[in-house]
Amino acid sequence: MNRKFLKRTLISAVAVSLLVTNLIPAPTMANAQEATKKSAMTAAEKEFQAYLSKAGIQIDGSDLNKNMTAEQVEKFTKFAQSEAKKYPKDNAAKETRADSFDKSITRLTVKMKDTDKGTFITSFTPFNDTKDPYVGDAIGYAKLPLEGIIPFGLDIGGGKAMKDYWKGNYGARILVKFPEGVDAKEGFKIVDWEKSILDTNLFVKIIGVPTPVEMKFPLKFDRSSVRFGENSNELSLVVRGMDKSQVSESEWESYPQFLNESAIRLAATTNIGKLSGTAEGNLYLNVSQYPGNTDDTSKDKVLTKGKLPPSKTRKIEVQLFVIDRGGLVAGGAGAGNISKAQVIPGKEYINKSENNQIATWREYISLWDNKDKFNTVLSANQEVIGEGYELPGKNIFDRTLNVNLFKDGDYNEFEANRFDRIVDYYTHENVTAGGVNDISSISLSHTPQTIGYNKETEVKYTGSVTTHDGVKTNLSSAILRTTINTEASSLNFTGSQPDTIQTGQSLNLAGNFNGKTSDAFVIHYKVDNREWAQLDKYSAVPGEDVEWNATIAGLSKGKHQIQVKAVDSFGKDSNILTHQVTVADEVEAYLTANDYKISPSNQYVTGTHSKNVDKVKLFVNGADRMTAAGNNNGEGQYKIYAYDFIKNASDNVVVKALDKNGKVIKETKVNVEKEAGVETYLTANNYKIAPNSQYVSGTHSTDVEKIKLFVNGVDRMTAGANNNGAQGQYRIYAYDFIKSTSDNVVVKALNKSGQVIKETKVNITQDTGSITASNFKISTDELINGTFTGNIAVVKLYVDGVAKNQVRPTGSSYSLYAAGYVTSTNQNVVVTGFDANGIQVASQKVNVTN
Repeated sequence: MNRKFLKRTLISAVAVSLLVTNLIPAPTMANAQEATKKSAMTAAEKEFQAYLSKAGIQIDGSDLNKNMTAEQVEKFTKFAQSEAKKYPKDNAAKETRADSFDKSITRLTVKMKDTDKGTFITSFTPFNDTKDPYVGDAIGYAKLPLEGIIPFGLDIGGGKAMKDYWKGNYGARILVKFPEGVDAKEGFKIVDWEKSILDTNLFVKIIGVPTPVEMKFPLKFDRSSVRFGENSNELSLVVRGMDKSQVSESEWESYPQFLNESAIRLAATTNIGKLSGTAEGNLYLNVSQYPGNTDDTSKDKVLTKGKLPPSKTRKIEVQLFVIDRGGLVAGGAGAGNISKAQVIPGKEYINKSENNQIATWREYISLWDNKDKFNTVLSANQEVIGEGYELPGKNIFDRTLNVNLFKDGDYNEFEANRFDRIVDYYTHENVTAGGVNDISSISLSHTPQTIGYNKETEVKYTGSVTTHDGVKTNLSSAILRTTINTEASSLNFTGSQPDTIQTGQSLNLAGNFNGKTSDAFVIHYKVDNREWAQLDKYSAVPGEDVEWNATIAGLSKGKHQIQVKAVDSFGKDSNILTHQVTVADEVEAYLTANDYKISPSNQYVTGTHSKNVDKVKLFVNGADRMTAAGNNNGEGQYKIYAYDFIKNASDNVVVKALDKNGKVIKETKVNVEKEAGVETYLTANNYKIAPNSQYVSGTHSTDVEKIKLFVNGVDRMTAGANNNGAQGQYRIYAYDFIKSTSDNVVVKALNKSGQVIKETKVNITQDTGSITASNFKISTDELINGTFTGNIAVVKLYVDGVAKNQVRPTGSSYSLYAAGYVTSTNQNVVVTGFDANGIQVASQKVNVTN
């Protein structure tokens, strides 16, 4: 009987090794629960009932679950002894196989049949096969054939045997060998003991009863007896009977105790008898709590946590061994307690059951950018050898991709296999191309193929691996949380906007839109706290400025806050512009001017004006260039011809409003932008370090407003554009800042907004010779004397930057008349040597005293 129970336990342990939650099929569960709750007696039980009546023991169906009374025991013992003598031909030969067992452990025993090792069948059902075919429920079902005697050794009345029975001191130890990489300790932790079921179908032949009687023995998993072997993937556990003192009366009597007890006492009294049948068992495991394989190096063991473990063969096989009484010895603490009995060395792997295999995985989907642009996260553990970075995300199966449409392009136009990757769990190889190891081909696809913009979309990848033998293995799916981000469009006002309008007049606003990636936009406006209202739709060229106008009518008298935004072709809002306007019956004069871009297609300056404006004039660089009537472009709007007069972005352009009397009542400056296609440029002439060389000079384009000088990264000087005597030419002071030819000198051009639009490096040179100069005393000296080196042909005297005298020296010395030119110690006096080509060679400042 113990054997059968042990068999069931073994089956359960096998299920544990599979690390899946076992579900007992409805028929098996029903059999397990039904065995002790029959309302009607079987034919064998009725025969047994008649058999007992001969002993003077009267029972009905309900008594089969009760213990025998002392009186019944006494009657039954005497009757059994007498009956045995009546049926000598039915009595089996005395059982001798138990003679070698350690009898100090227990008097109750059972063995597995030598001719049939039984079977262990496992099955697996995924929760969602399309999401992950390796997360779900598994069922482990064992059916093991048993035989033996209960008990062994003569024990008149069976008193000794019954003590072992009531203590639950019978059973066997089972050993489970899990697949490689599975930690048996973790497998033991996730067993759901409440759902794990043991059952027996044992039949005993009682002399005098024609039909063998079915017995059910109360059994349990003794969790306190678990042992973990030297191999981390092995554990053993004792399956034993229930202790009567530790369970309720109703639970104890849920088994056919009268049948069990009478069979035990009969066998003990006669020391003969036959037992044959099967043990069945199921074990449930909470797979979602499985922490993962010991060889899983992924973060948080995400590859193996809560699912079927991998296998190099893509199949899982769990080995199950039953260590029955033939493999146990009492040892130090096992006498009278089978849970503490020791396994005889060499008997750890006896009675191996026949097992099937469960299909599992070896490869997995690990999404990765094959162009290596979006792999930005440093890998804690390289999935593929040599690939140090990976896509961001929660884990291997849940990656994140953020694509900037403007900078990265459109994800919907990426190559379909750009993020495809399948990795071998064991070799850390990228096997996506197939033809690796035993792989014949792979299949990998994703849905959806096309996604929207500015919202996260779960792109699901599914696939399979097919080996050379034609077997296809589905892979766990992976998610790429993808967002295509469009650039936020920019919206700006151009020129000045009217801050006051007369009652009944429309408010006209104007500006530029740049959508960067958008090819259209719609202007919306909002007055105070009202709802947004839609105006006109515009076409746009991605990346270019587009002009827009907003005419808002029907504003009531008073102050209003006007908000304007654009919604681009992706449905994304731009920034919001805010403008304050006052509507009044009588208003002061106002005049606005939109930005003017120099272009043949843009010949007019436009804007708005108040009702009291009669004419508008255009002034360019102070010159009156054009006059136009008011309201010539619509009520409160004007346009005035400008193309022939405005030539450069640096031109100073002003429009002036005149009343009916020709008096200027308002004026405003026009912001001028360079013509489209005109190149911005900045040049810088070579600069020679010398006292009479104080400026860096060069040329610039018409859109340059200011020039800055940077020396060794430090901003040293600012100068206005066009400051060197001609349009497009500049000079900027440098002498006090540039000290060496190794200085890094840069000039930068700024536009009207103060933005750097161009910069260029200045080449620094220095004299290749040297020159000295004597001190000059105004009251007594006439000459400045000195020596020189280098190819100096002429020495000149400079006073405050102006050449006053020169001499052509001979040899390496010179004398230069200075008395008539140097008259004050405040003068900057310099002698400079030039070569025959007029190129400066060396300079020296002269020390002047009174």
